[in-house]
Amino acid sequence: MNRLKGKQNIRTLFETGDKIFAPPLCLFYKKNKSVAYGVSVGKRSFTLAVDRNKIKRILREGVRKHLFPVFDSSEANYHFMVLYLKNKKPIPKELENAFEILVKQIKKNLL
Repeated sequence: MNRLKGKQNIRTLFETGDKIFAPPLCLFYKKNKSVAYGVSVGKRSFTLAVDRNKIKRILREGVRKHLFPVFDSSEANYHFMVLYLKNKKPIPKELENAFEILVKQIKKNLL
């Protein structure tokens, strides 16, 4: 899977895509020609780049583990982005539960 790049792609994803909320995560997704994903952590919540990058690595691993199989099994191609919304460092169990909720919601909405 490719990384989601380009201001226009990201803007259209946020403006016209569907949203699933599973605290502390939010998933935006939209049907597209190609498959691409992204993760994001707010700069206001984590001012140090070291903290943001660490959380992004954790989120990417969660995306690979939980969301890739769901979007790969889908017949259509999607762009999707996962946002971390909390302003405290993530708790692993909390993220696991959030990703599981996202998977259930995606399966319900897409399939």
